[in-house]
Amino acid sequence: MQVGIIALGSIIMGDDALGAYVLQYLKANYDFPPEIELLDLGTPGPEFVNYMARFDAVIVLASVKAKGEPGAVRLYRHQDIAKALPTLRLSPHDPSLRDALLATDFIGEAPDEVLLIGVIPSEVELQTTLSEPVLKAVPEVEKAVIAELRRLGFEPEKLSQPGEPDIWWK
Repeated sequence: MQVGIIALGSIIMGDDALGAYVLQYLKANYDFPPEIELLDLGTPGPEFVNYMARFDAVIVLASVKAKGEPGAVRLYRHQDIAKALPTLRLSPHDPSLRDALLATDFIGEAPDEVLLIGVIPSEVELQTTLSEPVLKAVPEVEKAVIAELRRLGFEPEKLSQPGEPDIWWK
């Protein structure tokens, strides 16, 4: 089984960088088996479908628009994402995760397992740091990633000497 941990979001838009931040945090704290690939896709374009089709399972890390307080963590499975109503939109995040999943479903290349771990943002504006509520959500996101990997049959090894996350965009 090939698993992709995929970060989405713009590193220059405050809390939209949640995915990239968590990905760097995971890299600094865990050793992953070769079947797990960590990818920061930023705001991917049409190639997003090709990335999704490469994996049997994906864990997507991103900030999400949802009801709740900033910093609240939300978990969405494939069926939750697929049943969301389509919206007319044009943004740097096109195609959306939903659109990419529909496309991979259509071509018969969809991952068997999909989990979106999202955090409700506080500040999505031109800046290179996360807000305090979103930063405080990082440990909960980490736990959700590790729990999902265990559910998929993997046991990432926590490093005995964790490093500092490489948050190069700060």
